[in-house]
Amino acid sequence: MDRKFTLDSVGNTESIIKLELIEIIDLVEPHFFLKNYKISNFFRGKFFIKRLINKVFRYKIKKSLVWDSNFWEKIEIKIYSARLEFSNNIDNMKNFRNIVF
Repeated sequence: MDRKFTLDSVGNTESIIKLELIEIIDLVEPHFFLKNYKISNFFRGKFFIKRLINKVFRYKIKKSLVWDSNFWEKIEIKIYSARLEFSNNIDNMKNFRNIVF
């Protein structure tokens, strides 16, 4: 499976890195993910994941997401093997980190 994703160039990320999803490695049970995923040392759970999803829609996709009451039952969580390709001005991971962080 070869899928390429692109987003509107809102920030500078799209100009420095390209993500190519190669194949599905595993499926994750949504209930397990929602209970255990930590966004940071302080934030965990559905509320913060929903907040993060809303930010992606608002700032990257530039659309509002209308939440369905069955949203959490409809989602699929997949782990992919992926290929990252840096732009020409980034020659290593340290340089990438300096630009992004």
